[in-house]
Amino acid sequence: MERFNELEFLGNKLCIALLRVDFDADEVYVISNSLREVENGRTFNWTTYTLTGIQNLFSSNPSIRQELTSNALKRAAIEVQMNGQRVIHKELMHTAELSAMYNLNIIFKNEHNKLYAYIAVSRDNDQRLLHSIVKTFVFNSCDYFVKIDVPTDQFVMLAAAQSDTAVPILAGCYTEEMHRYNKIYVAPEDYQYITDIMEVKNMVKILERQKKLVFYSGHFDSKSGVYKRKKLEARYFGNNKNVILLYRTDITQLYNQELQKVQRLEKMLERAYTDALTGLLNHQGMENRAESLLEHLGVIAKRRFSNIATFDSKQDKTSLKTEDTASTVEHSQDDAPIEIPRPISAILPIGSSPSQTPELHPTNLEDIGDYNDSSCALIFIDLDNFKAVNDKFGHPAGDEVLRQTANIIKGELQSYDCAGRMGGDEFEILLTKLNNNEQAIEIAQHILERVEAIYIADGSVQVSCSIGIAYSNEHGHDYRTLVDYADKCVYLAKAQGKGRIITKVNAES
Repeated sequence: MERFNELEFLGNKLCIALLRVDFDADEVYVISNSLREVENGRTFNWTTYTLTGIQNLFSSNPSIRQELTSNALKRAAIEVQMNGQRVIHKELMHTAELSAMYNLNIIFKNEHNKLYAYIAVSRDNDQRLLHSIVKTFVFNSCDYFVKIDVPTDQFVMLAAAQSDTAVPILAGCYTEEMHRYNKIYVAPEDYQYITDIMEVKNMVKILERQKKLVFYSGHFDSKSGVYKRKKLEARYFGNNKNVILLYRTDITQLYNQELQKVQRLEKMLERAYTDALTGLLNHQGMENRAESLLEHLGVIAKRRFSNIATFDSKQDKTSLKTEDTASTVEHSQDDAPIEIPRPISAILPIGSSPSQTPELHPTNLEDIGDYNDSSCALIFIDLDNFKAVNDKFGHPAGDEVLRQTANIIKGELQSYDCAGRMGGDEFEILLTKLNNNEQAIEIAQHILERVEAIYIADGSVQVSCSIGIAYSNEHGHDYRTLVDYADKCVYLAKAQGKGRIITKVNAES
């Protein structure tokens, strides 16, 4: 048999049957048929063969026989030649068993002024594996499972859960359908983001850098009255990277279980990090919270400084030629990397550290950076004459002084601040949302005045406090550095007569 380029692909596939149909003679020459090897090398009447041999090959899909009659092949040959094509490709699926997948290729060839149709039937191992995955995994786990052909931007819905209310159509142009689907089922604030990420070209860019694309979303199910959590994942299928599998699973139950675990852990941490007497953070809790806040504020400060430096640099380049600037902008847009997907609604809450009391919980750290210098202050408070209270009136009186001092401190805090009892009669406050340094002094002055107003027993012992303050815009965002400087200020306040606020320590001190 004469060999030609159109049949080279058969060498890489397991060929079930290879037939040559002669239109004029209405004959078929069986080159190979692995299901009926006795036919190999023999010639049959084509009309008769479609009722026997073809029926054996596609017993589960009778409509194939109608497409392979002599007249049907002649019509197909005329159509493909008019369109400049030479090959018809079909994907066939055994209707009774999803794992039985076949490729049917009809190749039209002129030989010695005669038109022949070569019919090649082969098993598609990739398709069998894919549908095996669908059969064993998708129907039980996924809301939907989509196969996307990257070059053509077409998709096929391989599976869809009947109970899900947000299922795309069964097939079509992926980009067009994704826009329609997101518009209906995605919150307006997330629409553009999800649509951009889920476009085929952007998925390809992400998958070139990592093995899979994963992010989370959520929507309120009006039927059940439950807020459902969804996990969306995309992966390449096969080695040629021409196919993307996209599937979505419902993780509401998993999310709720994990959320309960986190909430139980938070309660345990709250107890571990809370001072039982005052309700403030204890030493360890204050250190952890303050370090976290200061680290975050330091990042914001560096980012702002970097942005200012970049803006100044751009201002210096305004003398560039217009055409050079346009070229630079266009190049940067083409080469800009696609952002790695952020989770729309993460499985676990961000920042699961103990909240302590509502007054001490930093609910939105990014808002702290709205102020120009992102400054904060660490206030160190040491009670004066506290030992005298314990010695004269006993520890219950001393405990009451500590509780009242803690209440005074709580009254000065905003939602972004934190405070703790560091042991004995020492307290710390981290003020994070400051307009200026003087604001911290005003707060410290309020605390000093109110502590001095605490009345103890017969009034024979007067408590006060010595306060030291360190500022992040002067001493940096390192917690230990701020504590050490504020402690030196307290030591100086004690040396100067107690009951005062110190913010500066000179070299001689």
